[in-house]
Amino acid sequence: MLILVSLPYESNLNLENEIENLNQEHNLKAKRIEIPVFSGVSLENIIKYEEMIEKMNMTVIDLSKKFIRKSGGEFNENDLKICWSKHKRSLNNTFTIDTCLNLLSEDIEKIRSKFQEKESQHTRILKDFEEAQRRTKGSLLEMDLSVILGEKAEYEFLKEVFVLVDVEEIEKFKKLIENTASLSEEAIEIIASDDKHVLYKAVVIKNMEKDLKKILKENFIIKENNKIEGKHLLRR
Repeated sequence: MLILVSLPYESNLNLENEIENLNQEHNLKAKRIEIPVFSGVSLENIIKYEEMIEKMNMTVIDLSKKFIRKSGGEFNENDLKICWSKHKRSLNNTFTIDTCLNLLSEDIEKIRSKFQEKESQHTRILKDFEEAQRRTKGSLLEMDLSVILGEKAEYEFLKEVFVLVDVEEIEKFKKLIENTASLSEEAIEIIASDDKHVLYKAVVIKNMEKDLKKILKENFIIKENNKIEGKHLLRR
C-alpha cells in the first residue's frame, strides 16, 4: 500500500534528515517525491478527495502490474518511482490541491485509456496471428487448402473435389467410391495426411460436381479453400 505523508514546507527544513528519521522510527521505506507547492490545503479538502486519491492509487498500481507482467518481470510496489513531470508542470508554480489532483486524474486516465487501446490492438494482432498459424501450420482440418496444394489445376470439363476422411473411415470412403457411378479409383488421389485425417482429391465431370458433393457431405468433409462443409462435422 502507498501512504502519502506531507512534511511542512519550510525553507530551512532538511527533508532528507526528516525522511531518514521517519524510516528509522516507523520502519518505513519512504521516498521523497518532488511536487509543486500547494495553496489552500486543509484537512477538509484532503478528506474530500480521499476516495479520488485512493482510486488513482489503485489505478496506478493496477497499470504498473500490467506493464511489468507484459514485460515478463515481477511487480514490487517498493520499486515504483513516483515523480512530478517537470517537463509538463513547473515546480515553481503554486497549485491548489484541487487543481493538482484533477491534473493527476486526467493524466492517469489518459495513460489507462492508451494502455487499453494498445492492449486491444495486441489482442487482435495475436488472434490474427494464431489464426494464420492454424491456417498455415495446423492440422489438415484447419489448414487452408491453398497452403496444402499451392496452385490448383484448371480443367475445361473437369472439376476437383477435395474430401477429408477420418483415418478410421478410409475403408468406408473406398466402399463409397466403388458404389458411386460418377467416380472411379483412378480419379481418386491422396494429397496429404496427418494423424487424424487423409485428404483425397476426386476429379469429376463438371456437371456431376454438385451431386457428388451432396453424397460426400453426408458422410465426410468437403474442403474448399479455407472452408469446410459436411454433416460429418455435426457428429464431432
